[in-house]
Amino acid sequence: MSIIIQCFPFYNRYAGVKHEVRIYSDEKGGNSKIVLEDVVLILLAQPRKPADTNEAIAITEEKIKLASITPTDFDGLHLATVDQMEEFYICCDELGDYGKPTVYERFGKWWVDIIRELMEKRLAHIGRLVSRVPVWEKDLDKTRRIFGDDTKKEIALRTWLKMYYKLSVDWMVTAISHKTNLKMSHLYRGTTGEVPNNVNSSITNDRRRQRGNNIYTPETCVLIAPEVEKLLENPKNLLENTAETIKKSDKVEQEKNQVKTLRLEGKSDDEIIEQIWKVTPQSNLAEAEEEGEYRNYQYELLKAFLEFIKK
Repeated sequence: MSIIIQCFPFYNRYAGVKHEVRIYSDEKGGNSKIVLEDVVLILLAQPRKPADTNEAIAITEEKIKLASITPTDFDGLHLATVDQMEEFYICCDELGDYGKPTVYERFGKWWVDIIRELMEKRLAHIGRLVSRVPVWEKDLDKTRRIFGDDTKKEIALRTWLKMYYKLSVDWMVTAISHKTNLKMSHLYRGTTGEVPNNVNSSITNDRRRQRGNNIYTPETCVLIAPEVEKLLENPKNLLENTAETIKKSDKVEQEKNQVKTLRLEGKSDDEIIEQIWKVTPQSNLAEAEEEGEYRNYQYELLKAFLEFIKK
């Protein structure tokens, strides 16, 4: 029976690094094992200081002995079952001890909520898309809180982006929707077997419409959440990758000039962001994936935008 290797991304927002955690399974999803070296690399990473691979290997071996487990040796890696991983992780509690919650706590929650469940349910071999399954119910609960009675009312993707992620700068919403419209259309077709409805359609059976004007229920938009969050995790890359779309907006040039003028007046970045876009670090808080946590994606995007404007 062949071995399936799937990589699942874990983002350390404190260090600004995305790690890949490898899971080995058989072709039917059984016998899943996690790579312990990947776990240690995540816990060792520090802001502005990447983890050292040799150090991770040494610490992995040390923690294996401390946990009294016997993982599978495979191509120089140590592969652990769910139970072995649990014992191993308990012994790593002094690592990743920074941030609030700490990296150790965040990874532990990600392990319990997603990866462990996929391994136990023999689903890890399917890959990244299925990694969203354990949190979809939470996403749907969040959707119902935000949209209320309109949860099943079809809306444009950009409207969902504004409300779900508390985004208020129109040209930034446009840039994100351009990056995700095509993917959303494919996800919808692949999931439902149907063509999405379109805001410009006057005839029910008319499917010859522009993809950018497709409409979906907020519940359905949850399908694209992983792709959107991947973009939002790195605002600088997002703005670089959507530069051509952004250039088409006259508003952007106007706002760049406003930024330069306010800088000449001695305004700080936070003062500029509040004056031009009415955004503060506390104004646009959106629920994050971790329960009880909030992110200000709009503020983070604007901070990155200001970095592109020469001082």
